[in-house]
Amino acid sequence: MAMKCPNCGSWNPEGEKFCGYCGRDVVPQVQQSIAASPPMARRTGMNRTLVMVAIVVVILLIAVVAILIMAFSGSGPHLKITRWTPTNAAMFVIFAVEVSNTGEESGSATIHCTVSFSNGDSYSGTQAINLGPGESSGYAVTVIVPFSHILDTSGEYSCTLS
Repeated sequence: MAMKCPNCGSWNPEGEKFCGYCGRDVVPQVQQSIAASPPMARRTGMNRTLVMVAIVVVILLIAVVAILIMAFSGSGPHLKITRWTPTNAAMFVIFAVEVSNTGEESGSATIHCTVSFSNGDSYSGTQAINLGPGESSGYAVTVIVPFSHILDTSGEYSCTLS
């Protein structure tokens, strides 16, 4: 069987190792096509593996999104401070705090009120609360301030809910 040169395309007699026209190695066409392409079974197996990995990744992403949506969109309690006012009285500050629950379930939290001074001193008071669904209520949180700060007007006030 004559062999075709892979370089110049010339036909060479059977048994020749080199092309009589260009001098390149002559490899039978059947061997050349087998060497140039990977086995079909291996290619198909790799494609199936990639498809399976892609499907698993998509399923995991959908599960994570569903969990996040359920975690953050519940009808649970939604407590928030709607208003707070500090009042200085001798050696303490009284915070009048109004909290409302706009959620559909009862909720518990702690009100944290703080007075911070320019010299770095900071004093706080807390009040634990529990509100039913749709309720609003007022609370008094007392922060004791040492005598040395009674006339200090540099105090900054804050109230948070946790």
